[in-house]
Amino acid sequence: MGCVCSHLRRHSKHWIHLHVTFNTLPIEQRVVMGRFTPDTTVFENQDVLRDAYVPNTLLERESEADQFLVNYKSILSNKTASNVFVYGQTGVGKTMSTKLLMDELAEDVAEADGISLNVIWENCHDNTSYQTAISLVNQFRDTDEKIRGTGYPKARVHSMLWDEVRADDATHVLFVLDEVDGMVSNGETGLLYQIARANSQQSLGNTSVSMIGISNNFRFREQLEPKTRNSMCEREIHFAPYNADQLRSIVTQRSEKAFYDNTIDDGVINLIAAKAASDTGSARQAIDILHHSGMLAREEGEDTVSVDIAERAVDRAQRGRIMDELRSLPKQSHHVLRALLNLQAMSEMPARTKRIYQEYEGVAKSDNSDVKSQRTIHNRLSDLSLSGFLNFKQVNKGERGGVYNTYDLEMDPQIIADVLDEVYGIRSEQTELI
Repeated sequence: MGCVCSHLRRHSKHWIHLHVTFNTLPIEQRVVMGRFTPDTTVFENQDVLRDAYVPNTLLERESEADQFLVNYKSILSNKTASNVFVYGQTGVGKTMSTKLLMDELAEDVAEADGISLNVIWENCHDNTSYQTAISLVNQFRDTDEKIRGTGYPKARVHSMLWDEVRADDATHVLFVLDEVDGMVSNGETGLLYQIARANSQQSLGNTSVSMIGISNNFRFREQLEPKTRNSMCEREIHFAPYNADQLRSIVTQRSEKAFYDNTIDDGVINLIAAKAASDTGSARQAIDILHHSGMLAREEGEDTVSVDIAERAVDRAQRGRIMDELRSLPKQSHHVLRALLNLQAMSEMPARTKRIYQEYEGVAKSDNSDVKSQRTIHNRLSDLSLSGFLNFKQVNKGERGGVYNTYDLEMDPQIIADVLDEVYGIRSEQTELI
């Protein structure tokens, strides 16, 4: 069949053994055995359709880009920029637009005399305020000087952060807090207020501080104290859902980069744009449908993506989108959903808020998580309802029965159970019973 030879090769400072197998089969037999072959019929560059891809140009967000430009031109004049709150639904270009525009701003600042910019980017999803502060401190420090994730008083961590800002060589430090609602919903808002008011509250020398907060949830601001809300949201940029024409432009750009020529049949782009526009207005959803269309064509041995294939890919992409949204929820929202799954398994749905909270307490404790207040969980239920995961109903039983809220699962419970099982590796009762 073949022979195995041992070789020595230097890797960094160490030598390692490489065992190389030389195939001695006849050429015709080796060709038959090769099942992992390059895709030369559908995808030319599949990475263009993945979430990690960032295009070089910003499409269909000229108005939002202009609002960024108006605010951050002040940095080029060595003035302090206003704090900005960027909000909109998932997949409408908030984070990508911010990244592209901050990169452009950094390039322009590099050409200016006497001005320098340090952009500190932090994703706050499922982080407490304390964890976010630790991470911000460590972004300023070298690897051997980073601090531990626990064990420091909160005030000490905040003090270390401002010490790092003072010691920084940049004239402007810009904190970009993506998914900032995750930090706020898991703890107090003192850090957020300090960052928003840093220039007036801290002695920062020649360094000015500004902040961009990015969120899918506009309602999270209701959890902020008025002084924090007013300081953080000096300027607001709203990213509305894309319409069909805008999505057509975005999907066309991606398809030209991702697929070989003449791979996409007429009508496919229009179908995908129309489906995504009528559902969520999300470019992420539209690109996901396009991606699934290409994979489905490849699985079926087709060298073109037809309208029929695209229509069937819509359902596959829909399930994948829902699962992605479920995965991205904070841990406490996962606990609420697991409590609802348990109640459904016990035939106690729809359930009142008080009963859901009772079940939630048990779920949170079993995971060794902090048990949040009933009001906090009520807000989580409201958010899950607004996001389409739950069905909310207000029941009025009159003077004797009173008025109360009930919640029920709006989506396939198996999808929720699958995600919770995947994320935590613990099968919920619902998973066992379905």
